[in-house]
Amino acid sequence: MNNSTKLSVMDAVNGRISHDKHLNVFREIEDELNFAVKKFGDFSSVHEGYAVLKEEIDELWDEIKNKNSTRERMREEAIQVAAMAVKFITFIDSAPTLQENINAMLVNSVATLQEDIIEDISAYC
Repeated sequence: MNNSTKLSVMDAVNGRISHDKHLNVFREIEDELNFAVKKFGDFSSVHEGYAVLKEEIDELWDEIKNKNSTRERMREEAIQVAAMAVKFITFIDSAPTLQENINAMLVNSVATLQEDIIEDISAYC
């Protein structure tokens, strides 16, 4: 066994090779995520996030079932699934809660009512 083989085996034992492979995949996922956010923006709801993620999973499943598919096409779809999963997670981490949405709607409704009342009063004065 030469020194480079020993180093490779030791790297594998210490997790360095696997770690580098994972980092490369994570970079690809990040690139796909950045592309998707730039092209489509953030999700508007958890329902949209779920639908997009499901669509990507369905596309991956279609590639898996396709006898003429290649590893490259399956890999591309898997990267898109991972990117949309990250996009979904970051959306739900920053999305307002249901109570926050209700509070915002109430504040907007009260503000609209106040404006309407002021307009009505101004019209009579």
